[in-house]
Amino acid sequence: MTIQSRQVIANFVEEKQRIRRWIERQGVQIHDATPAESEAVRQILKDTPRLFPDLLYRSGLRLLFLYKQGETQENDGVCWIDVTRDGHGVLYAIGLATWTLENPPYFQLVFLHELAHVAVGGEHNAAFRAYLDSLIARFNEATGAQLVNDYSSEGGAKQ
Repeated sequence: MTIQSRQVIANFVEEKQRIRRWIERQGVQIHDATPAESEAVRQILKDTPRLFPDLLYRSGLRLLFLYKQGETQENDGVCWIDVTRDGHGVLYAIGLATWTLENPPYFQLVFLHELAHVAVGGEHNAAFRAYLDSLIARFNEATGAQLVNDYSSEGGAKQ
């Protein structure tokens, strides 16, 4: 491994730790995944690195975490954005509720939904829905899955 490669990895790990600390300061309790949960996530999302390398590695996405739903976090998934002023730019984290692991296709759909936020922003507008549809179509074609966008084509309200 070259010195440059080691530096890239070190920067990635540092950024991952920084966004994790920032999320925890917001009051989110990140779930410490068990080895079985970590393996389940790896298996459920095993195709995403080759399908979406730009979004996963070059976009600033630094952390995928699980959390327990509760009063402070009602959504099944969340995309956190950390805008820094220290030269690292915008960093992202995707959090998914632990219970979504019980339904792998739903876990995949929520992950793709949050990944679309990384690409096009936070609003559930037409551009977001179109981008999410494109991610789902690419994922379905490559994996044989049958995921379907969970938002209506008109108003963006959850169905």
